[in-house]
Amino acid sequence: MEQIVQKPPLPIKTKIAALWMGLLDTFFLIISGIITGLYFLVSLNLLAGAPKPPSLSDLVYLIPLLPLYNLFSSIFILKGKKWAWLSAVILHSILLFSIIFLCFARERVNQEYVMMGPFKLFIISIGVIIAIPLILLLLDRKNFWKVAS
Repeated sequence: MEQIVQKPPLPIKTKIAALWMGLLDTFFLIISGIITGLYFLVSLNLLAGAPKPPSLSDLVYLIPLLPLYNLFSSIFILKGKKWAWLSAVILHSILLFSIIFLCFARERVNQEYVMMGPFKLFIISIGVIIAIPLILLLLDRKNFWKVAS
């Protein structure tokens, strides 16, 4: 008689982090798609049929790739893939460190350093939203690595 070996379920913190990332990345994908689409429409109207050489501003079309990659990463975390966990942790760490850098960036105005006002609050709130799945993934890493393939 054959014995069926059942794979243990994913840890709950990992599931919550992956679902959080999936919802957040879906939202960011929609927002970045709207921004990219508006940029495309504006560039079409400005061109009026004249060919335009590629420029650095065309990198705006790459904006939706980041949330799309993270969305696929969260899907593969739910499937128990180690590489997806590692890439999500690296990506979220890079995003969090760049948000911290933006938060404490200072502008030099009239020989005095001035902190950014309401923009700082917005950056901190985005940082917290991005930090939550990173913290959940890191808290449950040992259990995930035991279960993942």
